[in-house]
Amino acid sequence: IRLGAVPALAAACQLAGQSGAVVRACLYALGAIGKAAAPALPAIRATLSIPSAGWVAEKIIRDIEKAK
Repeated sequence: IRLGAVPALAAACQLAGQSGAVVRACLYALGAIGKAAAPALPAIRATLSIPSAGWVAEKIIRDIEKAK
């Protein structure tokens, strides 16, 4: 995964009507990037309210913040 993907993945997480599966995939990709994905934290936090993705967002936020 290229670091240039961070803005695109963050944007994809926030697209209206995006399926939970796609949001989770984007979150996992951001998590795999690690601390370099920190600029996407606001977008990741915005997904906390999505029932099918919020639990993944919680984990990814912890992982990114721990990696800093």
